[in-house]
Amino acid sequence: MIQNHHLAKSISDAGWYQLMTLTKSKAGYAGKVVEFVNARNTSQNCSGCHNPVPKALSVRVHSCPFCGLELDRDHNAAINILGRSNSTVGITGIYARQGLSSREPMQRDAPLLARSSSLTPPYHCGVLESAGSWMPLGQRHILQACMMRYQYFGSQKKLI
Repeated sequence: MIQNHHLAKSISDAGWYQLMTLTKSKAGYAGKVVEFVNARNTSQNCSGCHNPVPKALSVRVHSCPFCGLELDRDHNAAINILGRSNSTVGITGIYARQGLSSREPMQRDAPLLARSSSLTPPYHCGVLESAGSWMPLGQRHILQACMMRYQYFGSQKKLI
C-alpha cells in the first residue's frame, strides 16, 4: 500500500516495467547504458558516513548526527544512488550465459567518476513532445528527463 495518498494514484497508474523497457531500448539505440538500482533507503542513509538517519517525508533537509553532513534530502539520495550505480558500472568479462562459472578472471574498469571528463553521460535533459493524456503523469516527467519523444501515427503511438 502506498503511504502518501496524494501520490498514490499517480504512482499506481504508472507502468514502471514498460517505462524501464522503453528507457533501456531507447538508450541502446543511442549507444548508452542504463542501469537500474534499488532506491530503497537512499534518502534515509547518510551519503557521507552511510549510517541510517531516519526522518519523516516532511523533513526536506538531511542532517547527519554522526558525521555532521547537512544537505537537501533529494541531493543526499542522488549521491547514494550514484554510489550504488558506480559499484557495478565498469565490470566487464561476465556473460549471462556463462555466469560466474567461467575461469576467466573478472576485470574491473575504472569507476565512472574517475574516468575522463569527456565521457558523455547516459542521460540528457530534454522536452517531451506530443505527449497526450495516454501517459500517466509520473512517466511523463521521467521521460522528459530521458529525452524520449513520442509521436502519434493514426490511433497508435510510436517511440521515435
